[in-house]
Amino acid sequence: MGRTLPTSTMLIERERERWQKFRRALRKEDQALLDEILDDVRRHAQAQAYASWATPYEAMLVAVLIEERKRLKRLEEAVEGLREAAGTPSGELGLGAGLDRHKTREYR
Repeated sequence: MGRTLPTSTMLIERERERWQKFRRALRKEDQALLDEILDDVRRHAQAQAYASWATPYEAMLVAVLIEERKRLKRLEEAVEGLREAAGTPSGELGLGAGLDRHKTREYR
């Protein structure tokens, strides 16, 4: 028996294919960035399958936002570590306000 509904991985691949014309119109360096973004989406295929109410595009956008947020948190933590090592208070540069907004574990 065959499947009646496509898997989340299949839906992600369809969306990826839909974006190929757009990708070809980008500069090479931007194509590489788009590829990275779409690779991030694959990491969240299970969550997309679980959230069957979400459209593939919605789930892709949220997956991208999650990955970007993780990168931002890592950068904020790195900057804060460098600031502490240099002895510069966080408030002095107006940065670090979002570091403790939510208690989070380290993302890797």
